[in-house]
Amino acid sequence: MERSTSAPTWANIGVYGQSPAILFDEGNIVTYADLEALTERLREQLDPKWRLVALEMAASCFSVAALLACLRAGIAVILLPDQAKQELVGARRRFSPDAVFRKRGERWLFQEEASSSCAPIHPDLGIVLMTSGSTGEGKAVRISRQALTANARQIAIGLRLETDDRALLTLPLHYAYGLSVLSSHLAVGASIYLPKRSVLEDGFIRAAIEVSPTNLPGVPFTYELFERKELVDCLPESLRFATVAGGRLEAERAAAWPHEWATEAAASS
Repeated sequence: MERSTSAPTWANIGVYGQSPAILFDEGNIVTYADLEALTERLREQLDPKWRLVALEMAASCFSVAALLACLRAGIAVILLPDQAKQELVGARRRFSPDAVFRKRGERWLFQEEASSSCAPIHPDLGIVLMTSGSTGEGKAVRISRQALTANARQIAIGLRLETDDRALLTLPLHYAYGLSVLSSHLAVGASIYLPKRSVLEDGFIRAAIEVSPTNLPGVPFTYELFERKELVDCLPESLRFATVAGGRLEAERAAAWPHEWATEAAASS
């Protein structure tokens, strides 16, 4: 299928039908049709009065669908780590979101907040990303919906992503780099694999081989972990390129990987 990047990432996913969108372990696959249906179901739960939602961005199709639903409805989203109570407390105190999307028991739910801020929100605001706050409380980075779409398109074009591409994504989705991998792949009908295991856990590489990923995004520490576990020579044969952001990959480390790979690309927003 020809790439389609003319519309925003969140607006056109239904056109890819039964193509896989998100893959998990044990052969669990969420197709684009599944993701589209879930997105619309969650969109129906949104209150038209909401302007800002705090979203726990887990490695889950529910978090991805909730993000797409909010963007379609024109509601800005604060992306938070999964089950991060401290970050949620901080987001409530600083931004007073209208609702929170998170897992309660076995269900993912939008929960309206008892009080929300009356402060104006720019109509073009799409996403608020929180920095790590290594020197104190993290800063908030505002990203417009237009910028999110442009970023996804540029990455897809730069990496020549096609519908048969599949990212082996170990990075968190609330992180700018992880988000850019998600949005760029959704923009062209490609897929992402979200492993339950970390690189350091037994069975990681075996599970990765089973889903035949075509690309590996990571930060320098990601590649250090692969080397530490002696997994470089065990990589899936389907991999055709890797990308790195969040710091420069040292020349000695890059040399340990297949020489034909493009091991350095600007893949974060």
